Amino acid sequence: MQYRALSSVLVHLVFTLSFLGLSEAEPLRLGSITFPNSGPAAAQADFLRGVKYLHSFGFEEAAEAFQAASKIAPDFALAYWGEALSHNHPLQPERDLASPRRVLARLGPRPAERVAKAPTAREAGLLEAVEILYGAGSASERSFAYSRAMGRLAAHYPDDEEIQAFYAVALLGTVRHVGESWGAESTYRVRMQAGALAQDIFRNHPDHPGAAHYIIHAFDDPVHARQPLRQWSAPRATAGSLKYFGGRLIRGRLIGRLVLRGVDVGGVFDLIEQPDLLQLGGGELFAAA
Repeated sequence: MQYRALSSVLVHLVFTLSFLGLSEAEPLRLGSITFPNSGPAAAQADFLRGVKYLHSFGFEEAAEAFQAASKIAPDFALAYWGEALSHNHPLQPERDLASPRRVLARLGPRPAERVAKAPTAREAGLLEAVEILYGAGSASERSFAYSRAMGRLAAHYPDDEEIQAFYAVALLGTVRHVGESWGAESTYRVRMQAGALAQDIFRNHPDHPGAAHYIIHAFDDPVHARQPLRQWSAPRATAGSLKYFGGRLIRGRLIGRLVLRGVDVGGVFDLIEQPDLLQLGGGELFAAA
């Protein structure tokens, strides 16, 4: 089959594009989310686009979208929450603490005043959590405290996909503080917890921009790397989810790791036999071939 024959070539090409910074250059299909909020209708498109980019780790794009939302609605508290989160790169060491604090300061001078601007308990909880993330303490202390705060929100809103997704990525943000490497055995528990949350979202909402993404990161180690592939054989893995999840795999976020670890990825290509399912990343390479 031509797809399998091209797999090793594609992997090398994807890695090359990644190092050149070109793998993200294509227009992204960001998936869909449901995020009820108190912001005005005029700011919704920018706000929701920002949330989708957060889930996709498109941090600069997320910041721009949230800035657009707060420009339309200067009192829209969650727009500042989202822009502040765009400075948190959860899988990497902390880069900049001053910038997100400046973002929050535009909403109000003190944490209590900022949280008071959230009209609902749910939105106030999100703001309280991000205040913890950028509050006092070391990076590890704040990371763990933030994940606990998101865990409390997740327990209070068990059916809220966005709360669950942000809890999953908050858990992933603690991984670098519990192990010497991403795949260390000491990280298994927290990564599997995050992966289970993301899998629950994916089963019900395969087009969610964070679900497949967080599954891939959660199971990224030699012991668990096969786990995401099981999603493909699930009855609810629709064409839409294959487009999204398959695109992420083909862009090199997982498939290159699997090949380098000697995992047979033929099953992935067997499940993608229609070129029109490959609309992200390297998918067009298959179609063109």
